[in-house]
Amino acid sequence: MEPTPLLIFDDGLGDFGPLTDLRPAFALRNGVVNNRRRIETSLGQMAAALVVSDALVEILRQRETDAVVNPTSIEQLPASLMTKAEGGPWESSVRAERCALLCVNGRWTGHDDASREHIAALEPGQAVVTADGGTVAVLLGPDDADAVLSQPLHNGLNATTQSATSCDAALLARPWDLLDQLDATLGHDLCHTDLPRCDTPPPGVTVIGEHPLRLHPTATLLPQVVIDTTLGPVALDAGAHVLPFCVIEGPAYLGRNAELAAHTALRSTTAVGDGGKLGGEVKASIVGDFTNKAHHGYLGNAIVGDWCNLGAGTTVSNLKNTYGEVRAKLDADREAEATGRQFQGPIVGDFVRTAIGTLLPTGACVGTGSCLVSSAFVPKHVPAMTFLTDAGPRPMDPEAFFATARRMMGRRDTALSDAEQSRLQSLMH
Repeated sequence: MEPTPLLIFDDGLGDFGPLTDLRPAFALRNGVVNNRRRIETSLGQMAAALVVSDALVEILRQRETDAVVNPTSIEQLPASLMTKAEGGPWESSVRAERCALLCVNGRWTGHDDASREHIAALEPGQAVVTADGGTVAVLLGPDDADAVLSQPLHNGLNATTQSATSCDAALLARPWDLLDQLDATLGHDLCHTDLPRCDTPPPGVTVIGEHPLRLHPTATLLPQVVIDTTLGPVALDAGAHVLPFCVIEGPAYLGRNAELAAHTALRSTTAVGDGGKLGGEVKASIVGDFTNKAHHGYLGNAIVGDWCNLGAGTTVSNLKNTYGEVRAKLDADREAEATGRQFQGPIVGDFVRTAIGTLLPTGACVGTGSCLVSSAFVPKHVPAMTFLTDAGPRPMDPEAFFATARRMMGRRDTALSDAEQSRLQSLMH
């Protein structure tokens, strides 16, 4: 029998501010990989289908060509994932012979073995839920799958559940949850990566600590680099490049073709995406793909999206002068909310640019596509597509924004898809 098809869904019940303007929750980087890839690894199979909000359907269909996005019937899933009909090959018209469908919440991080075992033991009509009733996974019987897929997914899952098993998993709900769980998710990923262990450091490189250094054959560490694996592993992916006089503290991951400028301090519990360039000091942060912070300045306990450029001297606060709990404002129309964290830097959407010397306050939230050119502290909340100067905020000029995006992405031989451009346009004031 073929494996039960896996569907990963974003139930829309989390609020991640600008971080999910261009991607669903399960595509947020929170380690070496994102939740989707970690769930697939944990369960031992690729997702056959993905369910996301209407605003992201076309973006996902262009990005994730290895899965069906928002199917309305189980018949739309690849036939290779279906159980054969009795006495012959599978046919989509044979409803009674279709197999069950495993629906997993993309806000589950996928790293805890106990939850995975509960999911693996599911029978049709059973669910795994969190202590507060959040749905982690449901195994739909063949008769229920089409009924559920034909409506917003979270509306139908509970109706099909006959029994539920509680687990200790916590579903991601806010941006700071990514940081709360980063030590666990990053640590899990670094232990399960297929990057080869490097037991003999390159010439001139000093490695201290008992955890492994994992180094892709095409990654380069120049002399006078110090790798400290005392607190966890360090992994450098394909094409990663580290210049002299850098210090990297594990657990840490440097993505494909990412670069650390000379004298950079990459502090513990940091995950850096592909293709970016970092300098200065970066601590306990998640940095997206093709994001540059190439010069001096401090970035701590922060989440920064893709395609950002932080000018020289851009520095963030991650600790209040009172040492109290940090509050963050994810939306202009809502009050700031408690993060439960003493250390919390900014939450920065995709395509954000900052001028030299930009200062971001503790727990700031900067909307997608904004450009910050201010000699004073940036406000705690900056809406999407805002051009902020000392004269105050004003709407981003669409023509100027997209011209800049084309030039920036063209340097990396890539471009916005039509769906991405349409979505960004919809965020403009």
